[in-house]
Amino acid sequence: MIRNILAQATHVPWPVTSQWLFGMLGFVALLGSVFFTLNQARKLFGRTPPFHEEYDRREKNLRGQIEHAKNSAIKFAREKNEQLERRIEKQEELYAEMQRDRERKWGQLQKEINEVGNDLAYIRGKFEEQEKRRTA
Repeated sequence: MIRNILAQATHVPWPVTSQWLFGMLGFVALLGSVFFTLNQARKLFGRTPPFHEEYDRREKNLRGQIEHAKNSAIKFAREKNEQLERRIEKQEELYAEMQRDRERKWGQLQKEINEVGNDLAYIRGKFEEQEKRRTA
């Protein structure tokens, strides 16, 4: 059976088949060139909108693009500003904490200085008593 199919395939009338194929290719090329020509003619002779309509359309398009770019820039600036504000707030909190720590340490230092001053006054008093006893 397969031999019969192959035997029939070898008996294809190529001159008729090639004429038919070239005819189809020619027809497709003719249709393509007709459609191409019609499309170009439509572009060339088609309705051209008045200048002000075209201008308004382009202006509207550009205004939309400008508005989009402006909104994107504002959004970006707000995000950066919020990040900076958070960093500033964090730095202010750290500064306030450092101030409280400094005041606490300063208070402790003042207390220690006063204690040393009292101890020094006590020692001075003792020395003065010993001087008075020696001279007396």
